[in-house]
Amino acid sequence: MENVILKNFLDNFKQFVVDECEKGVGTASSYRSNVKRACEILNLGEGFLEAIAVITDVRVKAALCEFLRAKLSEVIEVGNSSVPKKSIIDCRSAVTKLAEFVVFEEPSEEVEVSKTSEYIVETETQTTSAISPAADFHPIVALPYESSYTQKDILKKFKSRLSTQDRFYTDGCFPTHLITKINAKRRQLYENTSLNTKFLYDSDPNKFYRLKDITKLTIKTDGFVTFESNGQEYDLYTAVYAKGSFVGYERVCVEAFDLLSLDHTLPIRSELPKFLSSHSEFDRFSQSVITEKRACVGMTVSAFSTYYFENIYPSLYMDEETLLDEITEFIDSLDLVVVHRSYNSSKNDNV
Repeated sequence: MENVILKNFLDNFKQFVVDECEKGVGTASSYRSNVKRACEILNLGEGFLEAIAVITDVRVKAALCEFLRAKLSEVIEVGNSSVPKKSIIDCRSAVTKLAEFVVFEEPSEEVEVSKTSEYIVETETQTTSAISPAADFHPIVALPYESSYTQKDILKKFKSRLSTQDRFYTDGCFPTHLITKINAKRRQLYENTSLNTKFLYDSDPNKFYRLKDITKLTIKTDGFVTFESNGQEYDLYTAVYAKGSFVGYERVCVEAFDLLSLDHTLPIRSELPKFLSSHSEFDRFSQSVITEKRACVGMTVSAFSTYYFENIYPSLYMDEETLLDEITEFIDSLDLVVVHRSYNSSKNDNV
């Protein structure tokens, strides 16, 4: 029997899968069940999930989720469990989604523009909380294992993030959830941009490798992150901001992959209006979404998407190929770099 805290936590996770990931209720229910099943497979019990639920520090939450994911991967690799391999893989997928959820709950660099879909957001309101430059260079929980990710793993995660980060401003928007529906898997919209994401290997911002040149990323037992390119291992560096001011570059230290963020070197807030001014179909679509968004305050992402495509979009008679051409051009123009999540959220910038 789930206690009230765990039930509310898992119910909120299920709703997150429905609203933000736009999955069906049945799929969301399976995710909910499978995170519990993951603990059973590892003989951890519901107390482990309760700990994730009640702990307030997002870094610890993410680390515990990463521990679950890593242990399930070990079980899959060893292959001696009485539980079918596919079931364990399903549980690992659910835990991966749970990690996204616990990071989603905590304000981050996307909060102002991506995680508050109920209303039009201006990024000038972004907070600039003080963060000590050295505060996050040591993990606050012990990491008893190394976690490694292949280029394919990283690419999948980056594409997922880029395709779910809606941005709404008064003079333009980049509604990724709606774009996904229009695209309907016709194009690999986020492939090129993700593969061109920069990974700094020094305190010089001009020293970097792109994801397309990287074979593996590893989170060491001390929390420091490295990546491999051309057979060489490099430390990952991040820009550091405090009180909105740039203070330098430092090595990245995290408890889990989901604490790495993608930063736009050129703010979307300033680049999007300029792009829309010379791309008519994208601009017409964007203005339509903004108008309807103002009239639909309080709707979830899923509910607004359904409403928009049933009642508004058909009347626009969009040239979808031209629209997708323009959207693809904009996405490919984005210049991204991997940073530590807390530093990105402390940057005083119009993202």
